[in-house]
Amino acid sequence: MRRFLLTFAMVVCAAVSAQAQVAVAGTPVSNGTFATGPSVMLSAVNGGGGNAIAICATWRQDAAQTITVTYGGSSTGITVIQEGVNNGRASALYYLLNAAGTEDIVITASADVFRIYGTAVVLSGVNTSAPITDSDETSITGTSSTLTLTTAADEMIVDCFSRAGSSETVTIGANQTLAGSQTSGSIGIYQRSSYQDGADGGEMSWTWTTGADAYHAAASFAAAAVSAPRTLLLLGVGGVQ
Repeated sequence: MRRFLLTFAMVVCAAVSAQAQVAVAGTPVSNGTFATGPSVMLSAVNGGGGNAIAICATWRQDAAQTITVTYGGSSTGITVIQEGVNNGRASALYYLLNAAGTEDIVITASADVFRIYGTAVVLSGVNTSAPITDSDETSITGTSSTLTLTTAADEMIVDCFSRAGSSETVTIGANQTLAGSQTSGSIGIYQRSSYQDGADGGEMSWTWTTGADAYHAAASFAAAAVSAPRTLLLLGVGGVQ
């Protein structure tokens, strides 16, 4: 008597690690106060639409200032990445993780300043355990500013730039997308903020024609690890006995 033997097929599913892609979630929010005052509001920032917010603050600093940033009235969790001042032109770059809902961001100086500006960029896919891969800053006097960060293809870089001057065009670097732009002619201070995919190389730059004092900061936001299923199929083997 002959028998047909068949081993049954087996499907094995296993989770393997992969990286998310950090992306900009929604439209960045930017605003400026074009009169002497202590604060600026970025209205209706949808932090809940992602899992991190990058915040760029810029102010004219003629005396020492302490800057406070709040989301929905609370400063809890708002962390400074880089902060600096060059001849009265000051900026700081912050992040906030896992913000809920849609709230106003308020940037407040400890005393009245001539101008204060802000830009918020909501990001999704950020590694909230270790959100920053690399960051850098520079204070320069000249006609350009460039920061080159260590990054990866699935990351996102956000920068924050302030410069003296009132009417001259400031040109954004290659592969950067403008997030916020504020300029006050009478006081002579610019704010620019932009973002760039890590796949584009990590170089963030701004150029202009007439030499001026500037401060520039940037940070690369790391991608979260995600679990992706992987299926292995073991084929059956049959025979006659």
